[in-house]
Amino acid sequence: MPSFLITSTMPKALRLRVEASLEADLRQRTLFPGRSRPRKYLRALLALAVLGLAVMLVVTYRQSRREVEQKRAAILAEYQKATGALPPSKRRSVRALAEGLGRIAHTSGPWSDVGDHEQLGALMDRRLLYVRGDAERIEKSSLDIARESTLDALAICLAVPPANLRESTLLRAMSRVPSESQLHALSEALAGGDFLGSGFVTQTNLAKHMQQLERLAARLQNPALARALGALEAEVLLLVVDEPKAAGVVSDFDGEAPHTLRLWMVDLASGRVVWQRRAQVDPGWISEKSRLAYSRALDSCRLAFELRQPPSALDPH
Repeated sequence: MPSFLITSTMPKALRLRVEASLEADLRQRTLFPGRSRPRKYLRALLALAVLGLAVMLVVTYRQSRREVEQKRAAILAEYQKATGALPPSKRRSVRALAEGLGRIAHTSGPWSDVGDHEQLGALMDRRLLYVRGDAERIEKSSLDIARESTLDALAICLAVPPANLRESTLLRAMSRVPSESQLHALSEALAGGDFLGSGFVTQTNLAKHMQQLERLAARLQNPALARALGALEAEVLLLVVDEPKAAGVVSDFDGEAPHTLRLWMVDLASGRVVWQRRAQVDPGWISEKSRLAYSRALDSCRLAFELRQPPSALDPH
């Protein structure tokens, strides 16, 4: 086989070895012509793999963006449904109401009752906010009292009056749960106002990741929020103020003692006091077995029963 590797001057043995090597190489390339291009195939496969990965990443990203936008739209639609026609001004008005409890409770001149049991019953049938506090605190920190407010036995028994004044009947009555659309603590309305002012829509629009939207959705689906937003639709406020007990009077275990209560019903649309009453409570009638834990609650439920009855029904004669 001719080759520049073979010369006429090289030894015969060397020439034979070189020729044998060249013939073997020629046979190898003739029988396996593809062996010279494996790297080209490998590079092509790697390029295809990179391209496929890029395409998959683009498709996955676009799909995740679609899912995020669908979730965002669903949250905003649910927000609109939950808030309904509640304007942002509700937040300001309910806070102003809470801060103004002291002005409602402040009285100058002689006291006079306003309204009767029938008017009270009609007012209790409307969606109502309730707050109760001590006279010593209400003028100094009415907003704190509003944020701490809960529904107690007085509110519950006014909304759903007990059948009679037997202690067992009152105990059952004060554990009932009024309709969610009827009675709310003022603290719930404040929570609803805080939510309206929290920039929820802005947070939803700015959220970039599904995890952020999931947290916002969970917040919107909280049952407590539904009650809070419902409280913002209240039409009437019931404010109850406990006057200080007489000096030297010993309190029961839960703090109850003979004292005076003042109650106001305020129409929230007009800001006008439409019903008010001054009443006395005294736990002396409660049995020993109940006074330890239920003295204040029983006094409150008894008062509610009396307020909802016509005067003739309470006349002992």
